[in-house]
Amino acid sequence: MYGVPVMMTCLDPMEQFAASVYTKVIFTQVKKEIDSISIVNFISKRRVSTTMVYTVEEYGFPGQNVVALYDLKRGRLVCRCGFWEKKSFPCRNIFLVMKYEHVKIIPERLILRRWRKDVKTVNGYTEKTALADERGFLLRHGALDATSQWMLFVGSKNDDLYKKCMSGIRQICCDLQACSDNDTMDMSLNAACDVRDPTVVRSKGAPSTRGHKG
Repeated sequence: MYGVPVMMTCLDPMEQFAASVYTKVIFTQVKKEIDSISIVNFISKRRVSTTMVYTVEEYGFPGQNVVALYDLKRGRLVCRCGFWEKKSFPCRNIFLVMKYEHVKIIPERLILRRWRKDVKTVNGYTEKTALADERGFLLRHGALDATSQWMLFVGSKNDDLYKKCMSGIRQICCDLQACSDNDTMDMSLNAACDVRDPTVVRSKGAPSTRGHKG
């Protein structure tokens, strides 16, 4: 819908994730904040329980310190500069903290639903059509793909989360199959419902998925 933006900053993973999530207008503003990391000076950091407390200042304003908090356990990022209250997306200070903590994905709680590319695309198109044509299928597919990326990221962190995520995917696929009245989708839903662990997928006689794109 919007094309693929050219990566302009030195933080490609962070910028690419933002480009995949935000609408074009909001991404342009977010990219400016990512690029503005260069004018933010790191002062210090200290640990308070599970939270890392960062102190930074902006170039040209020495002594005007700003505090940003990062809680790894809860995936919480907060800056006390007041930018979030005005713009509702992360500021340059938060992106600096993400850089220091090697965080490549913007926490889900910092991405408002109204700024998301998938919500804007599908909801806007729904008003004009019943989404029964090929374009509607592609829009829905893209929206589901973008929304599921965070689930896949969290579900891959450890074995317990992986098992819970896999169990949920199996259940959702089976529920979708039960609710679907479209005969043309039955074959793909049957295959999706039978989600297996990696060691089982390679068993003899298992159907091959190579060459097929969702």
